[in-house]
Amino acid sequence: MNNNTMKRNIHLIIGGIVFLLYLYGITTLTKNSTGSWLFGFLATSIGSLLPDVLEPATTSMHRGICHSRFALLSTIGLLLSFSARMIIITIQVMNNNTMKRNVHLIIGGIVFLLYLYGITTLTKNSTGSWLFGFLATSIGSLLPDVLEPATNSMHRGICHSRFALLSTIGLFMVTAYPGQFFFIRPDLSPWFYASCFFLGYAFHLIADSTTRAGLPR
Repeated sequence: MNNNTMKRNIHLIIGGIVFLLYLYGITTLTKNSTGSWLFGFLATSIGSLLPDVLEPATTSMHRGICHSRFALLSTIGLLLSFSARMIIITIQVMNNNTMKRNVHLIIGGIVFLLYLYGITTLTKNSTGSWLFGFLATSIGSLLPDVLEPATNSMHRGICHSRFALLSTIGLFMVTAYPGQFFFIRPDLSPWFYASCFFLGYAFHLIADSTTRAGLPR
């Protein structure tokens, strides 16, 4: 309708709507009011306009690295990382510095969706059999507290250690690579399911590392 380009006011309107939904989600999850919303709205507006400032929208072919899928995945990852950390810390303070299973499941689900989107973007393949990957991520998200039940904030042993975190991140990287590039359907490979499991386990430990108790060595 506009020579295949989108005008700045449309980006601002979309950014404003998404910001209101984001603000509502934060207040609902954390049970806290967000009185200083103005600075958040300004930050969202700047983010909505910045890509076209860095790469001016003179034509529909103006889009480079700042408009790329890599930039999209990076910003979504940073959004999830900072948002999850803020929400997790607030919930922990409200629940005596311990984290409940449903929080781990929510984090695992969000990370899995981001991982799934990354796979479809990189491999150009659909991921029809996503359910088993989601189940594998959920199992990984819950397993540390099954092996070492969260009776209190001092329950963390070897399964919650920094060594376990580094190991699962390493195993995720090892299993993720062959699963995406050596199978016609990545979502049907056992490597994919293994990488989902290690992804869930790793983010359980990353979430626990934000608590006051942290992770033991």
